Amino acid sequence: MAGSSHGILKLCIQQEGTALTNLSSVKDKWGVKYPYAINSWENNWDVKSKWTQRYHNWDQVLNQLLIIFEDRLEKYI
Repeated sequence: MAGSSHGILKLCIQQEGTALTNLSSVKDKWGVKYPYAINSWENNWDVKSKWTQRYHNWDQVLNQLLIIFEDRLEKYI
């Protein structure tokens, strides 16, 4: 399962880049009208620390994700 965890982490890092790009686009469009919402997103954006620490029972969680989202995850594992 160690390789599986690495694949999931790689997927999350790739998606983080896309998400940051999308957040920037949202900020450009809506930042003036909804500054508190945008600031909240930016202040709570801490994906790196979330995904680099080891979670209790991660193997069990990963196995459940593989069952539920098998078709989406198998190319990353």
